[in-house]
Amino acid sequence: MSDARVMFLVWFILIAIIVALILIVIETRVRKKQESKVKVVKVATPAEEVDSFLSKKVSVKSKLKFIGKTAKSYFRNKYGMPSNLDYFKLVAEFEKGKNELEADFCEKMFKAYYSGAEISEEDVSLLGKMFAKIVDKREGIKDVARSPGFFSRFDELVSRGFIAISNKVEGYVDARKEDMERHGRRLMKGDYEMIRWVRRAIAYGYDKVKVEKLLRDGKRSNAEVRKFLIAYDKEAGKSPVQSIPNNGIAKTIVGRQKKRLEKMEVLSSS
Repeated sequence: MSDARVMFLVWFILIAIIVALILIVIETRVRKKQESKVKVVKVATPAEEVDSFLSKKVSVKSKLKFIGKTAKSYFRNKYGMPSNLDYFKLVAEFEKGKNELEADFCEKMFKAYYSGAEISEEDVSLLGKMFAKIVDKREGIKDVARSPGFFSRFDELVSRGFIAISNKVEGYVDARKEDMERHGRRLMKGDYEMIRWVRRAIAYGYDKVKVEKLLRDGKRSNAEVRKFLIAYDKEAGKSPVQSIPNNGIAKTIVGRQKKRLEKMEVLSSS
């Protein structure tokens, strides 16, 4: 990724954040104006109506009747069930549609109506809770979160974009840093090899002209030749002049080392 693209991404995210802030301010002002003009009236759900009625000091029979009436009305409006079906038939209808919770509720309502057993406060409370679960499942009150508005989604999108771009920029910077460090290590290694070669050339008695000839024969670039010659001047000033031994064995060894040095330089760029 080039520097120009990184700058483009940085400017893009900055502009997006500014736009998001402006939209948030506008949304806040509009909401405040609407709240000051419109009084919101909350409509109770059927489950809340049942819960409210069960808290009243009325007979258990009245509470059961209210649950049954409210549930049948809800089943008619939300499930399309005929209002004239009794709870026994509702069980069969819900089982066909594989609505197990609704079928279980209707079965318990049928038993409460026709079993002849005495109904307690605990029984009607259990029926009220079952009906509340049915409403929650149908309306998605508990399991499905309220869908966020446009500005909430926009804020989330901007946040995700900012994080993604930040990660890309950070990755790019880390990669560049690693490349620079790797390049620096290569340069250090190259400088070490160059100085080592120059010192050996000086030790074998090569003057500057001979060193330059070797470098040219090795097809070194002009910049590399200048670099080697500068290193030669520095090392020649630091190194004492060494005489080549005149005895046969030493002279043969030095000769071999010279040939190896020349061959190494010629082949280094080929």
